[in-house]
Parts: sequence; structure tokens; C-alpha cells
Amino acid sequence: MSPSPGIRWILGIILLNRVCAEDILDPCSPCPESCNCDVDLQQLCIVNCTSARISDFPALNSLPSNELIIELDLKSNQIPDIPTETFINFTKIEKLNFYGNEIENLTDDVFENLDTLKTLFVLVMLV
Repeated sequence: MSPSPGIRWILGIILLNRVCAEDILDPCSPCPESCNCDVDLQQLCIVNCTSARISDFPALNSLPSNELIIELDLKSNQIPDIPTETFINFTKIEKLNFYGNEIENLTDDVFENLDTLKTLFVLVMLV
């Protein structure tokens, strides 16, 4: 015996609400297309963009709210420099990984206001 049309309609609404609520409650949304974004136990974002073919920071415009990112992994991309204001709103970031990029230019104040930063991986190419 199949459920009545009214019951099917109610079940459909419940399912739709669940799907929409997951998107709304995900603090790591939106996530850049070529990256993986996960939520930790404190509802903070771990963003992994390893080997995502990123060559500049405008490519990361679709990152989740900077205030919620606790880890950002940009390992093995083609990033040549890190602009000074890049991390201005990264107030909770603890881990940054730029290893395996082609960074040629790095100013002294790029990481200046990252008070919560504990781990930093950077390799600068000396030309």
C-alpha cells in the first residue's frame, strides 16, 4: 500500500527542508569549485585547494567567510605572489600552506595581523 498523496507531499516538503537547511547551515559554503571545504567541530572551515591550478588570489573569491577559515591549504598551485591585503579578515586562521608554489614576491607585512597563525609553510623562489 503506497502513502496517500497528502503524506507524499508532506514527506517531500520535509526532504526539501532538510536539503535547504544543510546548505544554509554550512559555514563553509560556498567553496571554490576546485577545492574541498570541511567543517570542524567548532563550525570553522578547513579549505583544501591542493593542486587546484590556482594562479592568483582573485581565483579564491568564492572562499567561505574569511572569519571562519581555520586552515587554508594552497599547496602545489601556481601562485607567484601573495598580495599584502590577502589575509586582512582571516581572524581565526591557524594553518596556511603555500608549499610547492612559485612564490617570487613576498612582502614583510603579508602575515602581520595573523595573531592566531600557528603553522606556515612557504617556499620562496630566489631569482
